[in-house]
Amino acid sequence: MNALNNKYFIIRKILGLVIVFHGLYRIVTILNYVDFVSQHLSGIITNQTVLVVRTTLLPFLEFLSGALLFMKVGVKRSAFFATIISIIMVVFIIIGDLGIIRLLYHFLVLVGLAYIIYAYRPLILNERNFNISKSKINSRE
Repeated sequence: MNALNNKYFIIRKILGLVIVFHGLYRIVTILNYVDFVSQHLSGIITNQTVLVVRTTLLPFLEFLSGALLFMKVGVKRSAFFATIISIIMVVFIIIGDLGIIRLLYHFLVLVGLAYIIYAYRPLILNERNFNISKSKINSRE
């Protein structure tokens, strides 16, 4: 079980950092990112306001979900949230034919997030954590 916890810890930390830096890069280059997405998806999403708001908002949400994963805050919820963001990005990458590298990145992120959601075990305190059996507890009464 300890090996599973170590693997989970490492994957959660690395994936959290990858998502944080990907979101941070998009935030720093937000004008280029908005122009790029507008060029490729303006034929699909005709409402320009919706396109710009979505394009501007997603990097910040991506950064937030990666930071929460890295800091182990609401792990299952933040991993689920990051999964939704990546799925939205995958849909737009496929529809806009934006390249296999972007698709591969989001596929790997989705695989990592699926592992985190599957392997997450919150700390549950019980007698196993303290090496106390029920018979010992009953004998003390």
